[in-house]
Amino acid sequence: MKRFPFDEYIPIPDKEPQVTVHIRDMLRDQAEGRLRPEDFTADYWRTAILPNRASLQAEMKSLGELVSITLVEREEIKNLRSYRHRLELANARVILHLVLDTQNRVTASSADALEWRASTKSSKRSP
Repeated sequence: MKRFPFDEYIPIPDKEPQVTVHIRDMLRDQAEGRLRPEDFTADYWRTAILPNRASLQAEMKSLGELVSITLVEREEIKNLRSYRHRLELANARVILHLVLDTQNRVTASSADALEWRASTKSSKRSP
């Protein structure tokens, strides 16, 4: 694991702001327990989202309210688009990696880095 992974990700121009808005809306839906099957490919929904809906919502809620979302990487791979965004949340920072198909449906996702805010870290340790 790299010591300062966030240093590698600097903002880049967001030439598709509608995609960033779509991702922000999906994150809000996740926190509220309202993930929508149409935002994901059928296979990804069935294998990664549906069986984990409750834990995905709990994880998103623990990160706190989304403060900002910033594009830090974009690549095209065949008919897919790969995006990395730096998320600033109330309790943490996250590098979120999403791969979207031509219809803006998520085909894969991961949190490439997570850093808890100092005040959150100490409060998580107390009883």
